[in-house]
Amino acid sequence: MPSETASVLSYLNTLVNFYYEPGDRAARVIVCKGIKDVLHRVQREHIKTVAHSIVPLMFMARNDYDDGGENATNIGEMYQDLWLENSDIFDLKAHLELIIDESLKNLKRTSWLHKRQGADSITAIVPITAENMLPYANDIIGVLVEMLPGRVWNGKESIPISLSQVWQLAVDNYSDSSIEKEERWRDADSLVGGIFIRELNRNGLPLKYHHSLYEAVGQICEKERNVRPNVELGVIDELLKNVDSVVKFNSEKQKADFSGDNKENEVLVASAIVSIGRAWPRRSNSNMQFKYYKPVLELLRVSMKGTSWNVHLAAMTALRDVLTNSLIPDVLNEENVKNGIDLAFLSIQQNKNPRVIVAALKAILAVLEKANGDSPDAELNKTAVAVLKMSAPQCKNMVQRLLSNDEPTVVHIASLVEKQANKILKSKVFISL
Repeated sequence: MPSETASVLSYLNTLVNFYYEPGDRAARVIVCKGIKDVLHRVQREHIKTVAHSIVPLMFMARNDYDDGGENATNIGEMYQDLWLENSDIFDLKAHLELIIDESLKNLKRTSWLHKRQGADSITAIVPITAENMLPYANDIIGVLVEMLPGRVWNGKESIPISLSQVWQLAVDNYSDSSIEKEERWRDADSLVGGIFIRELNRNGLPLKYHHSLYEAVGQICEKERNVRPNVELGVIDELLKNVDSVVKFNSEKQKADFSGDNKENEVLVASAIVSIGRAWPRRSNSNMQFKYYKPVLELLRVSMKGTSWNVHLAAMTALRDVLTNSLIPDVLNEENVKNGIDLAFLSIQQNKNPRVIVAALKAILAVLEKANGDSPDAELNKTAVAVLKMSAPQCKNMVQRLLSNDEPTVVHIASLVEKQANKILKSKVFISL
C-alpha cells in the first residue's frame, strides 16, 4: 500500500525533525514514544521499507546523556531499548552510509549533545563494521580534526578517541582506505605532531578532555610503532616537552598545596607519562632512542617524587615500554640498564600497591628476557646482550623479599624474574664475563 507507506514515512520524518528542533528534553521523549507507537502499529514489511528514515536517529539517540536528574526517565536508555527490541529492522550495515552521514552532521550542529552523539556513534561503529567504514575514513578524520580546536564542550573527550580509532582502522587497511589521499594524517608524526600536540599545548584544558588527548596520542603512536616499526617517530621530541611541562606543573602545585589533595592533576600526569612510553621509537638503529633515553628516565624519576601509586604505575608502564623497545647497544649500556632497573626497584620500595609492584617487576623482566633471548625482539647484538646479563645478580638479590609477598600476582611475577636471573647466572656468557 504505497499511500500508507508514504504516510508513515512522512510521519517518521516529522518525528526526526522534532528530535532536533525544538530538540528539548520533552521533544526527544515524545519522538521516542512516537517511533515506538509506529513500530507497534504498522506491519513489519511496511516498516522495513521506511526504516532508513529513522535508523540514523535511533543510532544517535542511544547516546542521549540527558538523564533528567533523579527519578527522571533516561532518554538514551529509552532509545537503546527500542533499538534492541527491533534489531531485525535496524540493520546497521545496511544503513551505514546514512548513519555516518548523520554522525558527521551531528558533529557540526550547534548543540553540544548532538556533537557528542556524533563522536560516540562513530566510535561505536568502528569495531562493529570496520571494513565497511574504510571508504569514509578520510572524510570522518577530516571532520574530527576540524572539531579539535575551539571551545571544549562537555563530552568533547569523545572526539580524540573517535579520531584515533578511525585512523587506526585506516592504517590497518591502508591500501583500501581513503586515508592515503590526505598527507596531513597519513602517519603518526603528521597527525600527532601537526594536530594533537598543538591541542595538548593549550592552557586550561578540562581534565577529561586533556586525558583523552593523551590516550589518543598513545594509541596512535603505538599503532604506528607496531604496524610500521621502521618508521621513525619524531613526535617524541614535542611530546616529551609537553609532558615535562605537565610534570613540572604538578611538582610546583604539590609544593604550593600543603593539603596534599592533588588527585585530579595526578590522573593527568599519569596519562601523560603513559603516552611517552607508547610513543617510544622502536627502530633498532634509532638515534631518537639514544637522544631521549636518559631524559625520559629522568622525567619518570621526577614524576614519582611525592606522588601517589597511580603516577608510579604510569611511570613503570612507560619504563617497561622503553626497556622493551630499546634495541641499540648505545642505549643498552651498563649505566642505562642499571638506571632503568634502579628506577623500577625504587618504585617497589616506595609502594605497597601490588599493581605498581607488578608493573615494576614486568619492566625488570623485560630486560632479563632480552638477555636470555626469550623476548620477541631478536635484534640485539652480543655486546648489548652481555651488558644486559650483568644486571642479573642485582635483580635476583632485590627480588628475594617479594617472593613472600601476600599478593599472589606479585609472587608469580617475582618468581619469573628470579627464574630469568638464574638462567642468566648459569649461562656461559655470564660465566665468561
